[in-house]
Amino acid sequence: MPVELFVNPEFITIELNLFMDAGADGVFENGTAVSPSFSLMPLNDHGQQNNYTAADYTSAGNITVVLEPGLYTLQLNSTEPEDGNASDYALIGANVFDPIIVGLEAYEESVAFPLRNEYLVTGELTNNSGGAVEKQFLLRNDADDLWFNMASDENGSFASYVPAGDWVAIVAPYIADNDSTETLRYPFSVGA
Repeated sequence: MPVELFVNPEFITIELNLFMDAGADGVFENGTAVSPSFSLMPLNDHGQQNNYTAADYTSAGNITVVLEPGLYTLQLNSTEPEDGNASDYALIGANVFDPIIVGLEAYEESVAFPLRNEYLVTGELTNNSGGAVEKQFLLRNDADDLWFNMASDENGSFASYVPAGDWVAIVAPYIADNDSTETLRYPFSVGA
């Protein structure tokens, strides 16, 4: 006679840490805690999709989730920098996130999800008379030896996620509306 077995394993409680990887080391304590909305999506036949918002966090960057056994991936609700509802920071992992494996054993440590240390930079590029300038331009970070390409549209508007640090916006010389040559070098800082 065949025997039927039913297994109902208990759900597992897991602490997750989400943060901007300011220390570039994947360590929560060296980063900037953030509380973005995200989903935990099952990667197999076990488990169900769970959605979380900023209201679900116990403190900035700390959230406790309760999951049934299965394999899950964390998916962020990323936005384009030009979107009207763009987030203040890039919702992209510093590396590809490892899946969360929920078995029968409890998690002893928090699971870290470091995000790129990039923040939203927006503005308008105008000439001396206030007219919009549509142009490619560069950002330079001497300390980290980085260059970053930017572009303004026909309205002079620009938006991009830029790595944290001290930058100089450099607009190459161009001929303005009044036939004068204009250029720009503008220092600014990006960060929390």
